[in-house]
Amino acid sequence: MAKTMKSSLVIGCIALVLLVASVSAEDRTPVWPPEKGPTFREITSSAETLRFFLLGMIDEYGGKTNTPDSGRWWEKDEIPRLLFQRYTTRLVALAKLSSEKEAMARVLALYEKKSLNLAHQEVVFVSRDIFRHYPVEMGYAFIAGAYARYWCCDHFDFANATHKANALGDELVNLGCSNVELRSRLDITPIDNRLYVTPTVPLKKVFDEVQSELTEIKKNLPNKASLQTPSSITPPAGVPVP
Repeated sequence: MAKTMKSSLVIGCIALVLLVASVSAEDRTPVWPPEKGPTFREITSSAETLRFFLLGMIDEYGGKTNTPDSGRWWEKDEIPRLLFQRYTTRLVALAKLSSEKEAMARVLALYEKKSLNLAHQEVVFVSRDIFRHYPVEMGYAFIAGAYARYWCCDHFDFANATHKANALGDELVNLGCSNVELRSRLDITPIDNRLYVTPTVPLKKVFDEVQSELTEIKKNLPNKASLQTPSSITPPAGVPVP
């Protein structure tokens, strides 16, 4: 994957290290015409695409521990977490599974890379080659899941999880999106990875449909908690950086 990188310093008196990676398509052409694409309803009506939607939502701050669960959720993620719960339940029904644990095991099976973290736990990561093995609908589903949790104003925002940002950027390019650019601040802990993109028309429609569901969940919360679209994952004090 061809990339251009540059470093810049200083905004006011704050020293910054900014890594900008422009994601390019190389020889890969969009496998789905830019003017067409699945709807969010279609994405969530299939057990296979639902696996990828849930995969897109899972936190990979330092990798996902290799256990059949949904991983970390911070306090600000309450509304996305409820959306995740809704579609985990649907995956159980669509795939005729016996439990949510079994559904999470199906999602976990999509991970390809493994390593050990500082606590000597086995952790897994999304491979940036994962979508080469699956139909294009899976890419739409993964991106929709990432949008549900990590979209902030005009970009996806990840704490660490550079591997996930790279996989997401590759697939955004493959689906015909423009202005795909990963900006990484390396001088802070955790690393702040911001992935900018101009989505295609059908992908923007999927984003709007996901946002409608998040809004609907917010309206039905007993305490009417304010809706926050997913932004950067800043872990609570004391959470170690792998």
